[in-house]
Amino acid sequence: MTIILSNLQRLTSVVPSSSEAARYMRLLFKAETITKSASTLQSDEEISVEHVGLGDAEVEFVSPKTASGIWRERLSKHGPALLSLAFNVSDVKAATKLLAEENVHPIERQPSRCLFDTMEIVGFNIELSQGQARPAPLSLWGRASPLLHVEITHHDEQAASKWLKQVFGAQSVETEFSDFLVTTTGGRMKNIHHVQLGDTVLQYIDPTPEAGPWYDQLQERGSSVHNLTWLVDNMEEIAAASERAGTRDLRYFEFDYSKLFGEDTRLKPKVIGRIIDTAALLGFHTELSEPQASNINAFLLKQVPQHMLKVVEGTDI
Repeated sequence: MTIILSNLQRLTSVVPSSSEAARYMRLLFKAETITKSASTLQSDEEISVEHVGLGDAEVEFVSPKTASGIWRERLSKHGPALLSLAFNVSDVKAATKLLAEENVHPIERQPSRCLFDTMEIVGFNIELSQGQARPAPLSLWGRASPLLHVEITHHDEQAASKWLKQVFGAQSVETEFSDFLVTTTGGRMKNIHHVQLGDTVLQYIDPTPEAGPWYDQLQERGSSVHNLTWLVDNMEEIAAASERAGTRDLRYFEFDYSKLFGEDTRLKPKVIGRIIDTAALLGFHTELSEPQASNINAFLLKQVPQHMLKVVEGTDI
């Protein structure tokens, strides 16, 4: 028996300043403040909480106000980090029982909500709540595509995906894209594996020492979320805003995607991607790419809006 998950409800990140994290998201991506989150976490004497929406994803930033308490402990233990993904289920008690059979137990428990310690298994903790799930937004928040990938650096991505398939009925997806990325990164990644959990794609990375930041994070923190990935159609504006905000690229890349998508589907001569070093501020790095091809939706689980998939005028393709 598997646990059936709703669409992703939110991602929770512990950060030094939730207000600064939210401000940055609004500045770079026109992310929107969510005033009516279904989360049980709200600002009080011990924590400051901000909820922002980008694409179809709600990101919850939590920062401690006091010198002690569970959120101060989490920030001290992990540093700024994306710690959990939240989903809804039909029966939290039944889900808790099934997870107990996997030797997975709650680290937080409420009558209709549990946070489970799955970090070492899958690279993040899993929050399950009972009740009506928040549907996907009718229109995307901010100026970005839906959240395409939650990228996780992991010491055994095959074991992680096997466990998710067994417990939650997860499925391997985007296999052609996975194979292309392994080839394109020139062996720096032992394997890349895309797994659908709920409506979310987890991009598991098994890095070699030559992978740099992915490998370094894996050695320092263990299996964990490295970045969140969106497509954007205003890369130059974002690069300028990032510079003004004092953040820099962790990686800048120009890939030739024609071997995957086909030569006749190009939208521009070269496709720019960048990973902005935002982990200290947001708890995760931010990976951005320009839309790669007009037929990209045939290769992705999440669908990119058609208005983003147009040939850039004035370019010689």
